[in-house]
Amino acid sequence: MDKESKELDLFDVIDQFIVRLKRLIKLILDSVLCFVRFNVKYFFLILFFVILGVVAGFFLKSKKNNLYNVGFSVQINGVSSAYVNDIIYVLSQSLGEEGSDSFADKLSLNNQIANKILSLKAFRVIDLNRNGTRDYVDYQDDFVEDSLNVKMDNFLQIEFKKIGSSNCNLVQQKIVDYLNHDQYLIKESLQKNSSIKQNIQAIDTEIDALTEMRRSQMTGAATSYSMVEKGVVKENTYSEDLLKLKEDRIELINQLDVNTKIVNVYTGVYVKPVLSGIKLIIFLVSIFYFLALFFAIVHRYRKELLQFIKA
Repeated sequence: MDKESKELDLFDVIDQFIVRLKRLIKLILDSVLCFVRFNVKYFFLILFFVILGVVAGFFLKSKKNNLYNVGFSVQINGVSSAYVNDIIYVLSQSLGEEGSDSFADKLSLNNQIANKILSLKAFRVIDLNRNGTRDYVDYQDDFVEDSLNVKMDNFLQIEFKKIGSSNCNLVQQKIVDYLNHDQYLIKESLQKNSSIKQNIQAIDTEIDALTEMRRSQMTGAATSYSMVEKGVVKENTYSEDLLKLKEDRIELINQLDVNTKIVNVYTGVYVKPVLSGIKLIIFLVSIFYFLALFFAIVHRYRKELLQFIKA
């Protein structure tokens, strides 16, 4: 008896499931049918808005009117990229401002060009394994440093959104010029270059001393001696130490050559549309379609809405 009762309960559950499934399918079909009827009823209104979306898409996808992401990276001398990041943030706050505090005035940029720039941001560059390699850009600003993986102090990625693809190189040049005229950056850069020159002079003095000591040795043999370098006493030969000092000197001179400016353009400008032509048209058609549905719903339930507003 219990077995038969369990079997009956199981059949009841299956029957209830089938009934509910039928109801759900009917509800979905009725909803789809209702939606189709609604679209047919307001076909011409929806068609009008869809055509508007297509026209707007073709208009905005042109190079003159489309929205572009523009970016480039810079190499920084004498100060941390974190400080330059802060300067870019303050500069971005002047977008949309007028007068002496405007973005155009700060960059000595034409107002027509400046007004087409919608946003400006800077992002830190990440060095994984601390090997001096630019591994990736921290666009999410969520990277956590540790002993091996760090944010690079001498590189920064700068990006801005702009209407139209023209004058991007000019804007890049104006931003870099603005950074190179920052008084704090100038001061820090001069101090760093002065320190590099002092190190070069110290190396020159050490090279001269080593050369003179080597001459004084019998038959010019490479004799072992003690030398202090960065507070650590090391045993080495004349020839090895002279080679190391000359390599250090060349590296420092190269730093001076590279750091002729505080902020140097490291990579050229790249220009990329936010949405490609087809994607832009599809996006705008979708927006205008939903606008059409909104106005159709307002028209359909206008009496109820008026009653609700008057209540």
